Amino acid sequence: MFLKFIIFISFLLAQPSYASIRICTQNLGNFGYVKTVAERTEKSEAQLDKQRLALAKRFWQAKCDLIATQEVISKNPSEAVKVLELLASSLAELTKKKYLVLSGRSNDPLSKQGYIFRADLFHLDFALSYSYYLLKPITRWEKNRYFSRGPLRIDLTEIRTGRKLTLFNFHFKSIAAFNSFDSAKFGFEYDRVQMAQGLYDIAREVENQNPTRVFILLGDRNSDNYSASSKVLAGELDLSHFQQKLCSLSKDHTASCNLKFSDQAEYISLLQQAEIGPKQLAKPFKKFKRIDDILISQQSLDQMSKSERKKISVKMLAIDKDASDHPLYYIKLD
Repeated sequence: MFLKFIIFISFLLAQPSYASIRICTQNLGNFGYVKTVAERTEKSEAQLDKQRLALAKRFWQAKCDLIATQEVISKNPSEAVKVLELLASSLAELTKKKYLVLSGRSNDPLSKQGYIFRADLFHLDFALSYSYYLLKPITRWEKNRYFSRGPLRIDLTEIRTGRKLTLFNFHFKSIAAFNSFDSAKFGFEYDRVQMAQGLYDIAREVENQNPTRVFILLGDRNSDNYSASSKVLAGELDLSHFQQKLCSLSKDHTASCNLKFSDQAEYISLLQQAEIGPKQLAKPFKKFKRIDDILISQQSLDQMSKSERKKISVKMLAIDKDASDHPLYYIKLD
């Protein structure tokens, strides 16, 4: 009888573990091959090698199963893939796991987005860059405008559970000029408002076609969570409010509106709900600066049970200057 019990316990231990998955987002802080990085910032090969190891250590510390990356410095998607493979190889040495990587087109000549994800946990169903997506104009005399770097979408299936995920990795226009001119003199916030509307429209269209998938938007918005672009991305405001001059930008990049609009977000900032940012602030909630974000669709939350929603947790790894000038954020889904 005791022997049978031992065999039964051994059988249970041998079964696959259905642990939670961790989805991370990290701006890499201008990481790539030294010759390409040199076109944007001064880093030696030794510094980049140190950065590679520091980034891999962060991913390992956060136990990331998937990382959405921004600022993969490369001249084309194939070079971006090679850069990501360098990081994935360093991470694999720490975790003893196998990783897949991908990247896509970008309108930025050097900065790309990408993904690193565990091959044993996810099956890649679809991938698409929205670099050629034409953004809606605010005024009728504007020339055509595109995303600074097209959102990179991937559709995944969790191998262990069959759960379907759609992720949009985004990186909006920064406040820095980088050879562009901000005629409105609002730190390019009007550009980010247009990009936020574009991503919101894309995500809503895809979600309406695939309502049972879990939809997550994550990346570098380059504006804080009180900004106009943040409100547009969440679905609390719409570009048409600015087109009709019902809203305008204030100097602090918030929206000043003549009317009260619904504050019911359709994409929920999990970081804001958890009050996570560079400075962990005690309640009551106070304003803080955080330009990265992870959002989940309200429709996805509605489809989850109360117990599933309660099990979504959000964490942050503080800035490690050897790795990046951005924190690492991640969510844990059970």
